[in-house]
Amino acid sequence: MTQQGKENIAIVSAGIFACIGVLHLLRVILNLDLVVGSVSIATWVSILPVIGAIFLVYYNIKSIDVRSKIVWLKFIFTLLIVDAIIVFYSWFASLSYWGISKTGFGTLFIIELIAIIALAMYIKKK
Repeated sequence: MTQQGKENIAIVSAGIFACIGVLHLLRVILNLDLVVGSVSIATWVSILPVIGAIFLVYYNIKSIDVRSKIVWLKFIFTLLIVDAIIVFYSWFASLSYWGISKTGFGTLFIIELIAIIALAMYIKKK
């Protein structure tokens, strides 16, 4: 595998771990219930994935030899894609939360698609 391929894997992994960490952090901050089957998971348990995600993001980014502007743009690109998937699912399932309706999620999804395409074109030029 080329150095570029290893770098891209580290960036995507860091982006996914960052999203997981943020979701667990939101669960702790907002004191949200989590029920798996019939078992209720305590909120404090989400602190462990937050700590783990911090270390995984740090070591994935640290494993990249050269941390240039493009590396950070690829990281943001990964976060945008993960967020666009969540927004698309929210629109498709007609969910409504945080005061955002189905129409709002549709609008957000279109804006994110435009941002993703623009960022992909910029990264490809470099």
